[in-house]
Amino acid sequence: MWIFFSILAVFGLTSRNLLTKVGLGKVNEYIVIFFTVFGAFFVGVVLVLINGLVISDSSFWRIFLIRVFLDTVAAITLFKALKSRAVSYVVPLTAITPIFTILSGYFINGDSISSFGFLAILIIVLGCILVVVSEIDMKKGKRGLKELVLPTLLIMITTISWGILDAVHKEGIEVSSPYTYFFLGNLAYVIIFFFFSFIFARKDFKVLKDKKLLSINLSLGFLLAIEFLSQLFALQDGIAAYVSAMKSLNIIFTTILAFLFLKEGKSGNRFMKLVGVLVSFLGVLILIWSNF
Repeated sequence: MWIFFSILAVFGLTSRNLLTKVGLGKVNEYIVIFFTVFGAFFVGVVLVLINGLVISDSSFWRIFLIRVFLDTVAAITLFKALKSRAVSYVVPLTAITPIFTILSGYFINGDSISSFGFLAILIIVLGCILVVVSEIDMKKGKRGLKELVLPTLLIMITTISWGILDAVHKEGIEVSSPYTYFFLGNLAYVIIFFFFSFIFARKDFKVLKDKKLLSINLSLGFLLAIEFLSQLFALQDGIAAYVSAMKSLNIIFTTILAFLFLKEGKSGNRFMKLVGVLVSFLGVLILIWSNF
């Protein structure tokens, strides 16, 4: 069943990536994050009312605090990267997340990888390098390269955080339930990102007056619920590295759909970018195969 839930998570993540880019084109990233977790929070409320709160061990709170810190860092860096660069550039770079998941899974969950796993890692990294190179505007020279430094650094922080979180999530749901873990997380993020939004983007709360824009941002919460709950159910049955690798399949769908619907890919080397995506996709498939 973990494969089914992983595929469902891919659907939620791909849809959310594209819709997030649309939302970021209108308002500050903190506002988008706030309304995303705000929408997901209400889904969590309903689920907890039906299934109840379940916490079976006091270690949950230690795990929960680590999760909240890493998730907050990941959300801010990801959305800032999406704000500054095309989604078809940012998302393929997240393909390296399974690398950090393998490492965190080894130290936190006691998981191990095979020689094919290492081969897959090298292929994924190669694909990501091609994506980065494809975005360099040769006409701009060094200036074009410098433009990529900050968004690339931001997304590296995101992927490291996600890689650690995959193992942390697995530990968290072992001493609670997916519904409890989801609800309490979003409760914390609503408080945190309301504070950030109020401090850094107070004027952008005008989104409340734009029904279309408000519906887009709240829809992100529903997609987050599909993505994250599916990921948690997948982690119940599967190894963190497997689930992380499967979720990385969203890079191929996000990139293609960004080309088609967001009209991205006009700048840089489109062919090299697609090759990089396909190479990373191949690495992910090898990683999945190596774990069966």
